[in-house]
Amino acid sequence: MSFLRRELANGMALRDAVRTAALARFRAVMLTSLTTVAGLSPLMFESFSLAIYMVPIAITLCFGLAFATLLVLLVVPALIILIENCKNSLSRLLTRTANLNVVSQKGL
Repeated sequence: MSFLRRELANGMALRDAVRTAALARFRAVMLTSLTTVAGLSPLMFESFSLAIYMVPIAITLCFGLAFATLLVLLVVPALIILIENCKNSLSRLLTRTANLNVVSQKGL
C-alpha cells in the first residue's frame, strides 16, 4: 500500500499506480513464498512414522501460502481498482442527483 500511495502522491493514474506497485512488490513476495514452500516441501513428502503429525501442517502452510500469494499479487490490486471505480461512480451519481434536486426546486 505504501508503494501505491507514493505513486498516487506523485500524480500517477490509479491503474498505472496499482500496476507499478504490484510489480515493485512481485519479486519480494514471490521469493518469500517460494523459499518457504521449498523449505517445507521435504516435510510434506516425509514418510517417517513420527512425521505423520507434521505433514498435514506443512501441506496446510504451503497451500495457504500459495493462495495468499495469489491474493496479494492478483486479487488485492484488482479490488483496489474496483473499489476506486465504484467510489467514483457513486460520487458522480450523487452529484447528478444533487444537481437534479436543485433544478427541480428552482422549477417549483
